[in-house]
Amino acid sequence: MRTDKRIEKIIEEATVDTYNEWEELAGWDTILTDNISTPQKCKINDEAAILIGISSNDKAVYAKVRFEKLKKNISVPIEHVDLKDKSQAVYIKAYKKGFSDQF
Repeated sequence: MRTDKRIEKIIEEATVDTYNEWEELAGWDTILTDNISTPQKCKINDEAAILIGISSNDKAVYAKVRFEKLKKNISVPIEHVDLKDKSQAVYIKAYKKGFSDQF
């Protein structure tokens, strides 16, 4: 499946039957949590890190990451996470496109 069509399908799946921003965020949290495995290596602004979880609040979806060099856990907006596994990275691309287009 072409990437653009795959992204559109993910957006539709995450936002089906959502009626406001809070419900949409809950949909994104669910689809990202269900389809992105943790823990796994990732990069945040070219810095090596380990994605250890995904969570959301009333504003956005966040990645819980551990920076290998700093030995410190922090939360960053999920759109800043770069995953090597492209079959999982497409979910973050869909979030970037789908959530930012809505609000």
